[in-house]
Amino acid sequence: MIFYFTGTGNSLYTAKQLANQNESVINITDALKTEQFYYSLEEGESVGFIFPIYYWGLPTVMEEFLDKLKISNYKNPYTYAVCTCGQNIGDTMQILKKSLQSKNYHLDSGFSVPFLDNYILLYDIVSKEEQQKKLLEADKVLSHIKSVIHKKEKGVFDIEKGKLPGFFSYVVHQLYVHGRDTKKFYAMDTCIGCGKCEKICPVNSIQMVNQKPEWHGKCTQCLGCIHRCPVKAIQYGTKTQDRGRYTNPNVNL
Repeated sequence: MIFYFTGTGNSLYTAKQLANQNESVINITDALKTEQFYYSLEEGESVGFIFPIYYWGLPTVMEEFLDKLKISNYKNPYTYAVCTCGQNIGDTMQILKKSLQSKNYHLDSGFSVPFLDNYILLYDIVSKEEQQKKLLEADKVLSHIKSVIHKKEKGVFDIEKGKLPGFFSYVVHQLYVHGRDTKKFYAMDTCIGCGKCEKICPVNSIQMVNQKPEWHGKCTQCLGCIHRCPVKAIQYGTKTQDRGRYTNPNVNL
C-alpha cells in the first residue's frame, strides 16, 4: 500500500514506478477531501509514503494526513518513505520517523529523489532539455529504490540531507509553516473558468466565484493551481507571469 501526495506529478510518477502490480496506491489529497483515514493491511503487504519536500520539511498536507491516519493489521510491515525534491531534504526523514513512531508505526528505509525545483515563487523552470536530463537521472535512482524496497531491505537510507540539515528543517521550515498566505494569488482575465484549480486544491482554499477562482485562508504551497492551469492564467504576485510551468510529462494529472 502506497500513500502519495503530489502537486505537479513527480511523487505520483514515483509511486507508479515503485508500486507492485495490483498494489493499492492512495492519493492523500483525495483521502483528505473524502476524510478517508482508515486502511487495513493484508498479510505481507508493505507501506510506503511518497511526497515532495517543502522548505526542507513535511508539507502541511502530509502532517495532517499522518496525524489522522489509522492502519489496522499493522503487524511489523516493511515501511519505507521516498521524498521527491529539488536537491536535498534536510532532516525531513528523521522528522517523519518520529511522526510515525508517535502513532506506533515505524520506518525501515528511506530515500530521496531529486527531480527539479518547480517552486516558481522564487525560481524559474529550467529548460526542456535540462528537465529531460533530470527526469532520466531520477529514473536511475528510482530503479535502485525499487530493487531495495521489493527485497524489503531494512536500514537503507539513501538520502541527500544537504548542508546544515537541522537548521533548514527546524528553523527555515518555520517560514513555510507560518507563511502560506494566499493574498497574492489571482487569476488573469485569460481565465476560462474551468474550475480545475478549485478541484485539485488539497486544502480547499480555492472557490469559484462568478466563474473566477478566489483564494482564502492558508494554502499548502503545492502550486498545483499555478502549474496545472490549462491557460497559464493563475499568478502569484508579479514574478510568475514570465516564469515557466511544469508538470511531470510521464503521468496524467
